Amino acid sequence: MSDGEADDSTGPLAHRADTSAESNDPWTRSAGPSQSDAAELYSGYPVTPTPDRESYDPLAAWETDDSSGDPGKVTVVLEDDLQGSWLGKYQVYRLTRSTTGQIIRRRYSDFAWLNDCLLARYPFRLLPSLPPKRLAVSGTQLATDQAFMDKRRRGLQRYSNAALAHPVLRRDGLLQTFFSTEVADLAAWRKSTPFTLQEESVERPLAAGTREESVPTDLDDRLAALKSVLPGLLAAWTRVMAALETLAAQQRAEMAEQTKAEEGLRATLDALRSDELAANVSQPLLQPVSTPILALADALGASAQVTTDHLHRQTEEALQNLKAHRELFTGFRLLLLRQDRLSPDNVATLKRQIAWATKRSQKAQEQRKPGYEAETQKYYDIIEKDQKTIDVLLKRRIYIRFCMWQEILYLFRRVALVGDSVKPMASLNHALYERLTAIYGQIENAF
Repeated sequence: MSDGEADDSTGPLAHRADTSAESNDPWTRSAGPSQSDAAELYSGYPVTPTPDRESYDPLAAWETDDSSGDPGKVTVVLEDDLQGSWLGKYQVYRLTRSTTGQIIRRRYSDFAWLNDCLLARYPFRLLPSLPPKRLAVSGTQLATDQAFMDKRRRGLQRYSNAALAHPVLRRDGLLQTFFSTEVADLAAWRKSTPFTLQEESVERPLAAGTREESVPTDLDDRLAALKSVLPGLLAAWTRVMAALETLAAQQRAEMAEQTKAEEGLRATLDALRSDELAANVSQPLLQPVSTPILALADALGASAQVTTDHLHRQTEEALQNLKAHRELFTGFRLLLLRQDRLSPDNVATLKRQIAWATKRSQKAQEQRKPGYEAETQKYYDIIEKDQKTIDVLLKRRIYIRFCMWQEILYLFRRVALVGDSVKPMASLNHALYERLTAIYGQIENAF
C-alpha cells in the first residue's frame, strides 16, 4: 500500500499493560519516584512526570493556563521515502519541536494510538481532532493522493499543537513521551512499557481544596445552550474555510495564467530579437516595442513569484490557524457527545439494591433462623460494597461537571484568540498587495 499506511492488526490499544493500582505508570506514581526513576520506567527515555494523585489539583493547571511554560510549536513534515517491507509500505512523518529542536518520527498509526489513549484517559476533556486516515466519500475509501497526504500532514500538525496547548493534556506522561522520545519501533515500545488507561476521575481524584462550588449551578443550562448553537457555528465556519480555500485556489489559477502570459511575452521578445527581423528592421524601431513588453513580462514573473510565496505562507500559517479555531468547536461537539454517552451511571440501581439488602437483613434478624448471622453479614457486605461504589460514582459526577466547566472556559479562552489567527492573514494580504502595487507601479511610472 504505497499511498497510505500498513494496517496495524493489533490495534492502537492492543498493548495495554496491567491496569492495577500497583502499575508503574508515571501518571499514578510520578510524585513518588524521582525523575530518573520515571525515566527508567520508559526504558531510558525521558518523560515529564505528572502530578501526584493524592494532591492533584486540576484547578491549578487552569489558573496558570497557557502562561505556565511555553509548549512551543510542532512542525510536521512528510518524508519522501516510504518505509516498511514489500508486504506493507507506510508513510513516516518527521516532527520538530520549536522549544528543543528535537526531531522524532511517527507513523499515522502512532497518532491513532495516542488519540485512543487520550480518549480513554480524558473522555471529558476538549481533545484535538485527528485527521482521517483515508479520504472517504459516502463510505467509500478513495486513494490517498499527494494532495490528501499534504492535508493530512497539516491536520496532524494542528492535532499536535492543540494537544500540547491544552493545560491538562500537555502534562500527561504518555503525551510528553510521544512528542519528545525517538523510538525506532513505537509498537514494540508500547509492548514493553507499562502504563494505565484508566479514566482521569479514577487516576486523578480532585484534591480536598477543589470544591464542587467552583462549578456554576446552571452548568446544564449553559451546556444545553452551547449544544443548540454549535451546529450553526460549525456550518458557518465550514463555509468560511471553504470560501477561503476557493480564494486560494483562484489565486493559484491566476498565478498560473500570469506565468503563461509571461512566457508568451518572452516568446514575443525572442521573435522581435530574431536575426531575420534585425536584418530588415532598424534597432531604434524595435526598441519602443520590446522595452514595455520586457517590463510587463518581468512584472508578471515577479507578481507570480510574490503570489507563490504568499500562498505558501497563507496555506501553511493563516489558514491553518483558522482551521484550528474551527476544530475547537468540532472538538467540543464531540465532547458533548461523549458526555451524553459516558456520564450516565447506575447509582439509582445501587440504591435500590441497598434498600433491598437492608430489608432482607432486617427480616433475617427478626426471624433469627439458624445461620441468620452469616446471612445478615452477607447483606451487610453487599450494602458496604454498593455504598462504596455509589461514593465513587458520585465523586465521578462531580469530576465530570468540574471538567465540563473547565473545558467551557478553555474553549472561550482559545476562541478569544481568534485575532491571532486573523492578524497573520491580514498582514499577508497587506504585504502582497503592497508588493504588487510596487511592481506594477514601476511600469506605470516608466512610460
